[in-house]
Amino acid sequence: MRYPVDYRKYLWADFNHVMRTIRVPPEAVITGSIAEYLWPVEVDAEVIGAYLRALVKGSLDGFVRLVAVHHVASKIWQDLGSDGEEKAQKLLRAVVDQGGHDVVRDVVLYRQNRVGTIMLPPACFEQQGEWKAARLGFAGKCGADIHDRLKGLIESK
Repeated sequence: MRYPVDYRKYLWADFNHVMRTIRVPPEAVITGSIAEYLWPVEVDAEVIGAYLRALVKGSLDGFVRLVAVHHVASKIWQDLGSDGEEKAQKLLRAVVDQGGHDVVRDVVLYRQNRVGTIMLPPACFEQQGEWKAARLGFAGKCGADIHDRLKGLIESK
């Protein structure tokens, strides 16, 4: 992460209303690398909660949406770096229960390279591979309802 956790909390939690006004596409962000905002994965629960709230309110676009989707998805999916199954299950359930179709689709289908070139939307949502079966298996651990809701989405692309 490029900025300290107190800055991220300040921006994403305390001044979250500002985030919906930022409409910069990822490819237009002035930075050495978008990876500075994606890796390492966020570890602060308050910031993860703020990312989730911003997503489910449906008010994020462009670069800030990519950042939020990346960190929420990375806390859920083991192939992106999730480190705790129980917390990941709760977070996936929150995304599925509270998020609209676009949020659920983006979090479920999000894929990113840890090294090399960072994939920007739409490419980061259009990847294929064995990881889809693993994600569907994890969804089954969250309950039959979550599995059934995500099965069509995961298998459709």
